[in-house]
Amino acid sequence: MSRISLLAVVLAVLLGGTVASAQTARYWGMGNTGVAAANDAAATGFNPANLAFLDVTPPAGLYSQYDPITQPWDWQAAGTVEASGDWDYKAVHFAGRNNQDDWGIGACWQEAGPGDSWGLGFGAQAGARWGWGLSVEDIDTMGASGDTYFNGGLLYLAPQPDDDPVKLGLYLRDLTDETGSGPLVNLGIAIPLTARLGENMILSADWLDATNEVEAQGNVGVEYTAADTWTLRAGLVDGEQVTAGIGYDGGAWKLDAAWVESASAAADDEVVATVSHSFK
Repeated sequence: MSRISLLAVVLAVLLGGTVASAQTARYWGMGNTGVAAANDAAATGFNPANLAFLDVTPPAGLYSQYDPITQPWDWQAAGTVEASGDWDYKAVHFAGRNNQDDWGIGACWQEAGPGDSWGLGFGAQAGARWGWGLSVEDIDTMGASGDTYFNGGLLYLAPQPDDDPVKLGLYLRDLTDETGSGPLVNLGIAIPLTARLGENMILSADWLDATNEVEAQGNVGVEYTAADTWTLRAGLVDGEQVTAGIGYDGGAWKLDAAWVESASAAADDEVVATVSHSFK
């Protein structure tokens, strides 16, 4: 098998099977964890239930002329490109939340090597602590026409004293078993540690394909924000690949970069960058 063909197969498994369908540098830096942690434009690919709890509101005062009653939507758009490596990766994300009715929508597109995919998602709150969502995605590999998959997700916000809630996520991919191995069960948890450590920090972990229908994968990540401007990230993918990332919050604009260690000696390490913008 040629190196290009091998890469296509690997990407089909990773990006189309056990991992989210599209990502930004933020989550690559956090060890590919986002089933519970994703709360921005990338939420559709990780768990559509997260769209009900998006945190994409632009800075206070920037859109003060907007009426929150008649104009309740907050939006975020993000673009991701590969700076170096073998993936030839690029992606676009878009998501918004209606703050009056507590529901959100999202879309994503990615291209990785010879394959590409797109996804659409919807998420809504069911009470103050529950969210549910549905999504559809289409994955093409090596130029061939791909399959369309339907997915569902849940998110629960577990209260904890003196801190933000712990998020527990469940993402079921391929509900109609188009792949012959679905649905794939992805589990996630995101734990704010600010009150315990006195620092603005989140610990996240995902267990992808928990029932091992294709290949189970356990990922962990941490995100530390200093002075509400700079963010440092680190993670471990499947106990082997080290990841690291940095982010700058410029208000409505954000810039993130991530480094992902190669899974094999034959491939180069990856560096990806994401620019995102929040608006009304």
